[in-house]
Formats: sequence, structure tokens, C-alpha cells
Amino acid sequence: AREMTHLDMSDNKFTGTLPDELYDMSALRFLDLSSNTIAGTISGSFIGQLNRLIRIDLRHNHIKGTVPPEFDELTGLDFLLLDYNRLTGRIPSWTARWLTRQEISISYNFLTGSIPCCEETELSQANNGSTSLEMRLRKINLAHNQLTGTVADLISAMSSLRKSPNNILWDRAPAAHYDSFSTGELNLGSNRLSGTFPNIAEYSWPKIQKIDLSDNGLSGTVPVKMMSENLESIDFSGNNLIGGIPVDLIHFPELAFVSLGNNDLFGGIPPQFSQMTSLRKLELDNCKLNGTLPTLNEKLEILHAANNDLTGILPTKLGTMTALREIDLHSNLFTGTIPSELGELSFLNKLALEDNILVSTIPSSIGKLQMLESITTSRNRLEGSIPDSLCATLKHISHVAVGCGLACSCCYDSGKSCDI
Repeated sequence: AREMTHLDMSDNKFTGTLPDELYDMSALRFLDLSSNTIAGTISGSFIGQLNRLIRIDLRHNHIKGTVPPEFDELTGLDFLLLDYNRLTGRIPSWTARWLTRQEISISYNFLTGSIPCCEETELSQANNGSTSLEMRLRKINLAHNQLTGTVADLISAMSSLRKSPNNILWDRAPAAHYDSFSTGELNLGSNRLSGTFPNIAEYSWPKIQKIDLSDNGLSGTVPVKMMSENLESIDFSGNNLIGGIPVDLIHFPELAFVSLGNNDLFGGIPPQFSQMTSLRKLELDNCKLNGTLPTLNEKLEILHAANNDLTGILPTKLGTMTALREIDLHSNLFTGTIPSELGELSFLNKLALEDNILVSTIPSSIGKLQMLESITTSRNRLEGSIPDSLCATLKHISHVAVGCGLACSCCYDSGKSCDI
């Protein structure tokens, strides 16, 4: 067993603690014990003996205690995966070696304290006096913990700058740090971070492609000037951001996912968003947006803009966006009719239009939507009856709320209510 290099016992029902014999397997390079019910702690005094480890995966267990700082002694470790456990305490202070990992993922635990940053002197020493240390870190996932700190702490940590604990100044990072920083994904969602982004290019993260800082206490405007030109995904939902939705988002040609809901954003949805040909998911729920719904990219799959003050009619061009799977525009001020063109959206599985000021009838073309799983049109000013074509599809629809003012001979026969 001491010569074993790969050990994969994931997805079983193992219980108990990590056995002492495990730490004697000094040749081990890949260890996967994920998706079990292993408890106990990770022994820091023994983990350093596994000095050939490249990947350790202990996700989805019941491991408690702290993250041992001895992980830093594993010079070849590229992947540290400890998500979905019961780890507590602070994240160990990062040395330059942590920035040469490829993935650090410790989400869904109970970690506290602020995000550590690496001393600039360590960066210099680790690279024989040069500050252009090759940083291979591709993914940092510390989401769903109890981490605190400010935006200043975050920028300092991500820039690998030396920062005094009491320093609240914005230190510009040397270009050498940015040129070598290669993280592709940063996920710190659902923590307790606070502060305001400076939103100027001097503090940008030029190589981060996916940013998730959702459900924190961040303020200021959407920091579009800090974003990489290769940006693919941003999630700043559930913060205290103000201002309008930046038109400059159109300058990120790879941007596919935008989630800015549950903020205090105001103004309209920029009509220039029609130029975002890579956009697949747009989530703008629970803001203070007004104006009309502009024409959007025909490849869009998810459109969420519920609980705003959007007005005007629902564009008939929605029917040409044939990739749409979800439309959620409930609780706005839309007027006019439900476009019959929506019946052309063959992949649509959710249509939420309740709590608007829509009139006339539900178009019979809606009955053509064989993928539809949820339809809600209640609390509008609709009249008439539920189309027979829609009745024919009700058996596979899990959620129906069309308004009790409409005649529906088939709703109760299908086990559905006219208004849930």
C-alpha cells in the first residue's frame, strides 16, 4: 500500500475518520474519498508526509476542524478540494506556493475571518528575487462560508500584495503581478464581504473569466472597469449595488451569463444588449428597473426580469428568440396582450407573466409548447377561457396559475387549479 499512487474510493458509504494508515502512503499522488460520510479532522501533523500528492478530493463528507496549514508543505499539490464539509476557523495564510496551485475549492463550510493575502516579499523570494512568479491558479471557490472583510482586502489578496491589517488605502498593483495572474474563476458568493469597488481600470483582474460575488454586502456600482476582456460570467446578485446597468458590458464578446438581480439598480435595460451575441442568461430580478423590454440576442436561453417596474408591451420578437427556455417577467407593469408568437418557442419550459396589466386572452398558440412545465398568468386583466390547445398539454405541466377569472373546463380534471 505504501507504493500506491492512486486511491479512489469515492461515492461509497464509508464512515469513521481518516485512518492513520492513510498518512503512511507516501507515494500517493491522487486521493479521492469524496461523497462518503467520513468525519473527524484532517491531521496537520501527518498530511505533510503525503508530499507527492497532486490532487486531494474530500468533498461531500462530514470532516470538521480547521484547514491544516501543512497543506502548504505539499509542493506538488495542484488541486485542493474540500467542499461540502464542516470545516471551521480561518483560511491559513497563503504563501506564494498557494498561488501556484490550479484549484482551491473549500465552499459550503463554516470558514470565518478574512481572505488571506500573500506577502510581496514571499513572492520575490519564491521566484529567486523576481516578482513575476508564475501563478497557475485557475479557480478559487470559497463560496457559502462566513468570510468577512472588505473589497480592499479582496483586491489585495487577488493582487498578491503586501497589505497592513489596518491599511484601507488602494495600493496599485505592479504590472508584473497582473501579467502573471491567471485565475480563471473566482467564487466568493454567499459570504459576508462588504465595501465598495473602486471601479477603475488600475485595479482590474485581467485574466478572470468567471466572477461570482453574489449574496454579500457589496456596494457601489457594477465594477465593469475591473473586468477582463475575456469575461464569460458575472454574478453580483444579492448585494447593495446602485446605479444603472452598464452599457459597457457589450464590450465583452465572450460574456454569456449576467446576474445582477436583487440589487438597487435603476434605469432601463440597455437596448445595446442586442449586440451581445454570446449572451445566454440574463437575470435582473428584484431591482428598480423601468422602461421597456428591448430586443435581445436571439440565442438567449434564460430571461429573468421579475419584480421591477418595466412597462410597455411584450415584444413580438420574443417569439423569434427560439433558444429561450425560461421567461420570467412577473410583477412588472407590462400592458397589451400576450404575443401569440410565444407559441414558436419550442424549448420553453417556464412562462411567468403574473402580476402585470395584460389584457385580452391567452393565445391558443401557447398550447403548442410541448416542453412547458410551468405557466403563470394570474393577476392580470385577461378574460375568456383557457385555450383547448393548452388544456391538452396540462397533464405534463407541474405548475399552472392562470387566474380564476378565466373559464377552464379542464383545469381540475387534470389535477390543476385555476390559480395556485
